[in-house]
Amino acid sequence: NNTISVTNGWVRATPPGGRNAVAFLTLNNHGTTDKILQGIQCDTQIATRCEIHEHINKEGKMRMQRVAELNVPHMSTRLFAPGGYHIMLLGLTKPIVAGSTVEFTFIFADQTQYHFKFPVKPVAQE
Repeated sequence: NNTISVTNGWVRATPPGGRNAVAFLTLNNHGTTDKILQGIQCDTQIATRCEIHEHINKEGKMRMQRVAELNVPHMSTRLFAPGGYHIMLLGLTKPIVAGSTVEFTFIFADQTQYHFKFPVKPVAQE
């Protein structure tokens, strides 16, 4: 079942003592129907929880807000990039170091789940 794929997924390495991390990717829906992304889980040994966030412009100020669900149209992509949608890893239990990997589970409204491993890159490589 390769309806969903991820390209260019990566996690930004965190400074020592960093409490949160961020991940970016392109989410691809190769199927004939729209898919509703309802959640993302990550290893609880790395972070307390993962959430989908987006940057919104509120009265001229950029704010982050949690996204409960995200439609990924059929035969289309959703870009998770700086300034837009992104994955937040909240409540880190340890620093996320460049060269390691982080595994995510993407959970969709139709009960399908997809597992992806993202490499961790130093900030300088952006």
